[in-house]
Amino acid sequence: MPPCVNDTDAQDHRDCVPQPAPATPADYLDNLDFRLMYRLAYRNFGGSPVQESLVGNVTVKGGNSKPDHGAIRWYEFRNAGISTTTPTVFQASTYDPDKAYRWMGSIAMDKDRNVALGYSKSSLTVIPSIFITGRLSTDPLNTLGTEAQVTAGIGVQTAGAGNRWATTAP
Repeated sequence: MPPCVNDTDAQDHRDCVPQPAPATPADYLDNLDFRLMYRLAYRNFGGSPVQESLVGNVTVKGGNSKPDHGAIRWYEFRNAGISTTTPTVFQASTYDPDKAYRWMGSIAMDKDRNVALGYSKSSLTVIPSIFITGRLSTDPLNTLGTEAQVTAGIGVQTAGAGNRWATTAP
């Protein structure tokens, strides 16, 4: 389970993801814990035998480093053989390269079996923003590459924003 950094009754336990000042702990963002993010993305690669893949992700507790933070756990399930075969985990890993909080991921796979993972990232020094990482099908299993910022946040949310966040395109 991802940590809820502030976690107060007054904020319905949604004050979890830290933001830089002027945000206060009561303004921290909802980490949407206990939910698979977005959807399981399905690919049918056909062939003989048939090969199908599902990719998905969830926010989990990051490594043992302080401060407590969330990380993205991602999975690829494969079904090799006939389409009634039970899928098994082909690869899985937790993306946690530093102490920043990562949550609200969305993952997809293209026709060449390359994987892209987008997510939100925030910390006491990082304004909530959207980042992406990924892997080529030829990369070592269970690995993702270096992250890149897709959309920079324009500020932090403060009192009255409801502990949710969104960014707008410039």
